[in-house]
Amino acid sequence: MQSVYFATAAAVAGATGAIGTTIGGFLAENTFLGGLPGLFMVSVGFRLVALVPLLFVQEARRQSLT
Repeated sequence: MQSVYFATAAAVAGATGAIGTTIGGFLAENTFLGGLPGLFMVSVGFRLVALVPLLFVQEARRQSLT
């Protein structure tokens, strides 16, 4: 089952990398969509949204080594 997980993760990473590069190039070349500054603003938005799931991560308490 672990191989399916890694295969799925690699496929998603590859597909989103290709799609992101294509869309990023399109946004950077078109000034009516904001050009390069517009691309950076879209990137900032996606990065901030990607941080939201980290608020829900629960870590186990660590045991002291001593």
